[in-house]
Amino acid sequence: MRRAINGFSRLLLNRSSRGNPIKNHFIYLVSLLVIIPVIALSSDHFKVKRVIDGDTFVLENDERIRLIGVDTPETVHPSKSVEYFGKEASAFTKKFLEGKSVRLEYGQQKKDKYGRILAYVFLDTLFVNAELIKQGYAHAYTKYPFKQEYMDLFRQLEKEARENKRGLWANDSTTTITPKDKYWLNTNSNTLHNSSCKWYGKTKEGYYSNEVLGNDCDICKGAHR
Repeated sequence: MRRAINGFSRLLLNRSSRGNPIKNHFIYLVSLLVIIPVIALSSDHFKVKRVIDGDTFVLENDERIRLIGVDTPETVHPSKSVEYFGKEASAFTKKFLEGKSVRLEYGQQKKDKYGRILAYVFLDTLFVNAELIKQGYAHAYTKYPFKQEYMDLFRQLEKEARENKRGLWANDSTTTITPKDKYWLNTNSNTLHNSSCKWYGKTKEGYYSNEVLGNDCDICKGAHR
């Protein structure tokens, strides 16, 4: 983009050396007024205006950003109560991002059904999506496929966070105990299975939980059997 703009600028300067210099100079200045906004719009760096919750924030241009592959506990959902560790996740994101300049990378799908821009977010060299999962503030949300390299990374980071009991996993004992009143969350499809389900504890990826998470299984009805 910048190479094309520089070439365009040189072309204008060459032309301004011929003909009416005042007229050509005026054309050059007007052209710059068109080019400068294009440079700004093509940038992937934006300033964060405010944080909504652990995985969603607003830019200074009022665009809402939803982190790809990350699911933090709810704090502002209109039909759900504040979930365990939701406030801590929101505070973590707010501490790192609010008022800061971030770089965005986009997936194949630019926006979700709510109009939010889907993005991987970087604060200097810090990969924010990954850091939230690594520190135990979020689940790896892989229901909808995205960049395979990042999917694998997020799953591994969640596994390590659970094993090391970080963040929302600190009081979790579900890696070794599987009583009947617990659920199994398939982290690949974000589906919740109860103990009567044939998929309970059987999917390749997932973990046991006492909490109601994800979407109810169509077969066993999850938490609403």
